[in-house]
Amino acid sequence: MRRCFLPENWIVHSPEGGYLRGRRASAESQRYIRFFELQHPESAGQIQHAQWAIGEAHVEDCGYRLDGLWQRSPPLRPLAIEYMGCYYHGCPDCFPIRNQILAAGRTAEELFERTQQRLWELEHQHGYQLHVVWGHEIKEKLRNNTQLRRKWLEIDCVRPMDPREDCLRGGRTEPFKLHHLCAEDEEILYIDIVSLYPYVMKAKSFPIGHPNVLTRDTLLLPPSNPLPWTTPEHNIYKGLLLVRVQPPNFMNGNLPPVLPYRTHDGRLTFPLCAKCADNRQQRPCTHGERERSWLTGYTHVELNYALERGYKVVDIYEVWNYEKWDPNLFRSYVNTFIGLKQQASGWPDGCASELDRAEYLAEFERVEGIFLNPEKIETNPGLRMIAKLLANSLWGKLAQRVCGTEVRYAKTPTEFHQLLEDPTIEMLDFDHVSEHLDRCVVRKKPEFAKAPNTNCLPVAAFVTSYARLHLYEYIEQVNQIGGVLLYCDTDSIIYVAQRNGQRVLEGEYLGQMKREIPSRRILEFIAGGPKNYGYRHVDASTGLDERAELKIRSFPLSYATHQLLNFNTMKQLVLNQFNIDGAVDDTIADDVFFVGNSIGVQFPQIGRTRRSQLYTHLARKEYRPCNEKGRIMPGMETLPFGHRNNNLISAGQRPQQKRPITSTTPPPTTIDLNLQDLPGSSGWTETDYRNRYCS
Repeated sequence: MRRCFLPENWIVHSPEGGYLRGRRASAESQRYIRFFELQHPESAGQIQHAQWAIGEAHVEDCGYRLDGLWQRSPPLRPLAIEYMGCYYHGCPDCFPIRNQILAAGRTAEELFERTQQRLWELEHQHGYQLHVVWGHEIKEKLRNNTQLRRKWLEIDCVRPMDPREDCLRGGRTEPFKLHHLCAEDEEILYIDIVSLYPYVMKAKSFPIGHPNVLTRDTLLLPPSNPLPWTTPEHNIYKGLLLVRVQPPNFMNGNLPPVLPYRTHDGRLTFPLCAKCADNRQQRPCTHGERERSWLTGYTHVELNYALERGYKVVDIYEVWNYEKWDPNLFRSYVNTFIGLKQQASGWPDGCASELDRAEYLAEFERVEGIFLNPEKIETNPGLRMIAKLLANSLWGKLAQRVCGTEVRYAKTPTEFHQLLEDPTIEMLDFDHVSEHLDRCVVRKKPEFAKAPNTNCLPVAAFVTSYARLHLYEYIEQVNQIGGVLLYCDTDSIIYVAQRNGQRVLEGEYLGQMKREIPSRRILEFIAGGPKNYGYRHVDASTGLDERAELKIRSFPLSYATHQLLNFNTMKQLVLNQFNIDGAVDDTIADDVFFVGNSIGVQFPQIGRTRRSQLYTHLARKEYRPCNEKGRIMPGMETLPFGHRNNNLISAGQRPQQKRPITSTTPPPTTIDLNLQDLPGSSGWTETDYRNRYCS
């Protein structure tokens, strides 16, 4: 990529953790002080720290700075609170090799001795009582206590922007309606964006070089516009912004929310209230504005798009402002491999004559700017797969993860013990292959892991941001034509439209929507959650040849699993789980049984031993519908977390929405599951069934 398609120093290596990563330890100390205040309510608001207007406390004469200082009433001595980052203070538990080089080029022992000397002076020379906590102690407590970890994460503490944690997110994947059965004048359309990521890389503008990093003390001064920001014109920056966002109470036009939010447990959601999303709250939102808002990073394009649709920026903390931008950064790269992919796809249907082929080549070059060599157009599935992989995977290479596992082989006891005692790595597993060879699985500790030199996280963040916005533009088109959204997944949309009505614009070129099964008519759709849906369809011209398809993540839909997990059983489970009226559907085969609201499936699976040898084993999984992307409403529709209408919130009612298309989902009936009726299950209990089929 760099050698063949880019000028020198055009894409720069961005530091893992951000340009201000050295301040992250200070941010953790501020989080701990607020946590301390929660544990000791009498200290709330009395502990001086870096967030105070006068700054953190200084010790006279020696110039020491304190993470926190609580000036208690006599006879109690002032309490100095010190949060010790293990890497920066040479923790003997985390770094037992004392001559190891750590922060500021000093050894672990030197850092620890300086820390101990400092603590001794604070206590014996300056009269402070000490409250000292080490970083690994807090991490251990949080690891073993889920409730404590939730309280810790809920503490609002501003830390330097990390583009991987704050700005880099995947695609939008969520159901908008869990079940829809078409009326006679309706049909369900499944459309997919042609090469979404290559399209945005080719068509959009990306930052070049290093940014100007602006912090809060600078951002609140002119020429910045005063807060809150309510329109894109208020934002004068181009790049990445760490901001606190206030979402609207509801989206105009029945549209889904724009901005993504990652919850405390790692779910990527699109809510209108952070607290509701964190708690998976199915009740109407009653939280205040502060609880509804959230602090995270966004690209300026995604933030401006949201400002146009009712969002507000109520506070700003850090900006990476880029002065140089290139609208053609990836154009030549994408054109090269999209051209190879197109040539390896062969001639499209309908290009039989020389005239048709000449028109196809001319039109493709006019629209895409790519010249196709007619002599090289030949169906080649292998070459097509490679070209498609190279066109789609470049942005991921720019955001490659650190701290991955690797396998190392030790040939002598000395090499093995060197790996075992290496303070920079964690040994996750090892296997004695022979008397002279050990296979070790290791991973770099986070503080010593280095990102690949190919990484450029801001550019990767812009790729995914542009992609989400491009999908959202098509979601808006569905709304404009009066369609009903059913589901979306990164680059695809499933929606309902009138059979003779308007459609979302479709095409064959990059960035355009293309019909997935144009010769079929989809009659019914069911979704159990993200990456978990199915549909039933017939021949569009005859209405015959009914088929059904399921797409469920992590479940191989082979013939054997299809006997248990198919469209009908999935529909049964979804209606059992999510139907607000409490009724279920019993129109399934007599030899399929449920326990609770799940079904056990077993299937052959290929695995690897610790020595990387392949083997086949019988895997068992339990399928259960699970949708944690929003509230489930009557009619099997969903609403984003936090959606509320001021006129109806007190009554807890759903706003009535006028739609040109209405669902004709039949009222389901109730099934009474009696375990005594299972074949050969006389006297069985639910536990017996789970042990046999769902373990």
